[in-house]
Amino acid sequence: MRLILGSILFLVSGSLLASGLAEYEAVEQALRRPAITNQLDARRGIARGRVESAGRWDNPEIEYDWESLDYAGGSVDENSFLVRQRFDLAGVKRLERLSASLDMEAEQARIELSKRELVSQVREVFYSAMAAKRRQREVKRWQARLEELALAIAARVQAGDVSRYDETRVARELALLEGESLAVSSEAESARDGLATLTGQESFELLGQVLPPGAPPDSLPSLVGRHPLLDALGAEADSAAQLQEAANRERWPQVSLGLGYKESRQPGMQADGTMISLGIELPLFDRGQGRKNTAKERSRLITVERQLEEQRLLVEARAIVRRWQASIGAVDALGREQSQGLIGMAEAAYEAGEISVMELMDAWRAELNTQLQLISSSLAARQAYIDWQTFTGE
Repeated sequence: MRLILGSILFLVSGSLLASGLAEYEAVEQALRRPAITNQLDARRGIARGRVESAGRWDNPEIEYDWESLDYAGGSVDENSFLVRQRFDLAGVKRLERLSASLDMEAEQARIELSKRELVSQVREVFYSAMAAKRRQREVKRWQARLEELALAIAARVQAGDVSRYDETRVARELALLEGESLAVSSEAESARDGLATLTGQESFELLGQVLPPGAPPDSLPSLVGRHPLLDALGAEADSAAQLQEAANRERWPQVSLGLGYKESRQPGMQADGTMISLGIELPLFDRGQGRKNTAKERSRLITVERQLEEQRLLVEARAIVRRWQASIGAVDALGREQSQGLIGMAEAAYEAGEISVMELMDAWRAELNTQLQLISSSLAARQAYIDWQTFTGE
């Protein structure tokens, strides 16, 4: 009675500690991690800071002059205050602000791409852990059945019904399965550790299935043109074009206007009045030609890169669909093969004495390999589906 109660308490505590974890929950937990949120917020903050600092007017200048002149009849003292401001009549600052805003759009698109890649990583690790758990369960199941067979063969050897060769072959196959069991157990633990690192949750039971829902699309999506990478490159090209226009307008002279007050004192007279100054910059040496050419070539380079990336993404989308279709086809073929019930036929033939122990083990090994290949094909289909989700932004 005490043993039964202890077992019940162990099962209850285990079920409380190992909570169910679905794919969407793993993704949400990964995106809520402080390291990820801080990283994305920092990237947005840097982009906002560039927008705030770009295209600002030049700071005004305050000038104070004091002059004292001595002559035979006395002295003359003059004080003047002047506030001078440079004006951007060519609109260079406005174009620089527009360029910075486009750079921020590009950064937002790249942040969206980074989030997609993170979500893809979580999904891949999630289903890799699930597939590894299934492999571990399959290997252990057949290992247990082979251990039962080994005990039965050992009893028949003692009775003289079978030779020790059969016993040795069963023991060797059992040793091979033991090695496979250790390998898949290590793989399963490593996958769970990776998922725990991404989600921050240590104890969980994975919910869902490896095989993705639905069928591959028949045609490529129209979302290729709206991929975040293309959006980012397009915004960066537009930003460079605005900088090119801003540099082109640097050939226009800039105007500085000053306004102030002047006071003059000398023996027997005191005068004051308003001061107005006008300054015009002569663009003789620096006309922004270098910055114009740099921005022009950068805009052309990014435009070409965007065209190449669009072609690459189109090829990538086709490859994803082909991998998805091939994996689904492999799963269907293996499923049809499993439905034939070959294991039942082999075990019935062994019980009837129609096949040997070696032939029975060959049938078991073929079934195990089929199960493991089915898991691998399902995982390949899931990975292609994850790539499609990442590509389309689901």
